[in-house]
Amino acid sequence: MLKNVALLTIIYMFSCNTPEARLERLQHNFWEKFAQQDFFEIQLKDEVLHWPLPPASKQPAEQQTLAETLQKEANSIVKEELSPAGQKQLLQIRAVLDDCVANAGAAFFDPSRFVVTGYLEQFSNHPELPILLENIPAYYTQVEQQWQTPDTRYVSKAVAESQSTLDLLNGLGKTAGSDVLARTGAAQAAIKDFIGLCQSAFLK
Repeated sequence: MLKNVALLTIIYMFSCNTPEARLERLQHNFWEKFAQQDFFEIQLKDEVLHWPLPPASKQPAEQQTLAETLQKEANSIVKEELSPAGQKQLLQIRAVLDDCVANAGAAFFDPSRFVVTGYLEQFSNHPELPILLENIPAYYTQVEQQWQTPDTRYVSKAVAESQSTLDLLNGLGKTAGSDVLARTGAAQAAIKDFIGLCQSAFLK
């Protein structure tokens, strides 16, 4: 019986260190300890998107250290040993953490981080595109609620890229199905409000 217990213990310990188990712990730590206030979560069928928000209550030094720790853990997981869904999720988390490490500790934030063009281009032919469009107004509402003084060097970039997002939505509205068309109007209105928010930085 003792041999069985020892064998089960070894199996349990091994299972806790598999790439899938490590990814699960990384996801938990990322969300519980880091991302709740600084990211907007969108749940899709096979992955979770984390769109950046203006920094909330965490101190920059604390945020920088935590981002670097999680980044190191994410980079140590061998992507090829995960399921396809796990690989996709790991790449999402790595991209977010890379962005965090690059921007944490800055005195002013870069408003161009909140442009959603890249996400829409990535999902332009994806069946879950309507979910992204549906979340855009809520996303920009939260961006506005956590808005701080932006770095004016990047305001023009944010405005220009957001104008490109409006152009992209116009194109999607003309060629996509009714589910997409029904959601583009609210998404465009939210992006226009964001452009106005960015431009207000020049008036202060």
